[in-house]
Amino acid sequence: MPQTRTTYARRAFTLIELLVVIAIIAVLLAILVPTLSGARDASRAGKDATQVRAIVQGLIVFAGQNDNDFPLPSRLDLSNTTIPTSADPTALAIEKDNTGNIYSILPFNGLTNVEQFVSPLEVNDAIVTYAPYAEDGTRSAANPDNALWDPGFAGMPAETGTGLPAGGRVFPDGVNNLDGNTSYAHLPPIGGRRELWTNNSDSRVALVGTRGPHFIRNGSGGHSLTFGVATQGTLRYELLKPKGSWSGNVAYADGRVTLELQANPESNKVDLTDSLGVDAVINDNLFANDSSIETSSSWERLADVENDNMLVIYRNVRSLGSNDDEGSVFGIDTQNEAASIFGDPRGFDETQ
Repeated sequence: MPQTRTTYARRAFTLIELLVVIAIIAVLLAILVPTLSGARDASRAGKDATQVRAIVQGLIVFAGQNDNDFPLPSRLDLSNTTIPTSADPTALAIEKDNTGNIYSILPFNGLTNVEQFVSPLEVNDAIVTYAPYAEDGTRSAANPDNALWDPGFAGMPAETGTGLPAGGRVFPDGVNNLDGNTSYAHLPPIGGRRELWTNNSDSRVALVGTRGPHFIRNGSGGHSLTFGVATQGTLRYELLKPKGSWSGNVAYADGRVTLELQANPESNKVDLTDSLGVDAVINDNLFANDSSIETSSSWERLADVENDNMLVIYRNVRSLGSNDDEGSVFGIDTQNEAASIFGDPRGFDETQ
């Protein structure tokens, strides 16, 4: 007797069941995505702190071999084999002490590698790793066989002016370097701050940090974004803070690296009483030159210094003359640092 096969109709998902499944998936994604994104950001922030620490450790090791002094190109390149000065070497050797030249001394001496100068948090496409680094001489040096660092390494994009090789910043293969090669600002060893560019273990002195907007001190003791930067866009990092604000890792001279959540940390104070003529103790802005209230020039005067910090990436250094109170007055050119080529179009909160 032939057997018959019984078939059953397969029940499909109802619309309600399908919507429930989609809703559950959406809820899971809403929970997991921020968690994964937060873990990724925390990892990148941790790597950024590691790189800041590595740069400062390189400075400290260099100081241990050089009478406790951090690298200064003007002191090393006395024979002008790396970069010739534009005039009297005694008077203008300080032209060499810009960010690119200072930082380039570290990888040349095997104290850091060039990858450590670009943060994993960098948002600017014009800040790139300088490679390959010419460890055995570079064609852009005045005397490649006796160069003391690779002068092709640039602090900021599109550098021009003094303190550079005759042909400008150039890669070892001869191609012009129009990019910047570091994400990290540093204490400018110019004027009164020059004596702080040593292994001094002072817990108040900020040496290196993730770069931030350029501020100036205004007459009331507060801080403003400098030279019209607010309209050009100045956000440099989005570390753990929302868009429109800054936070970053800062290394102090005592060796600690601190995640600062604003440009003027509550823990850092500066007394401006003498310079303002009023009782003015304010939060020390890490990116402002509080010993000056100049607002009309891209040349930042660095003469005497109060007790305030300043972290900056800069190109040219030049003499701004002298006066009886301060002696020789030097300035650093932050024009490119303030320009949109070194900024980010997403804007910045001016209240810090």
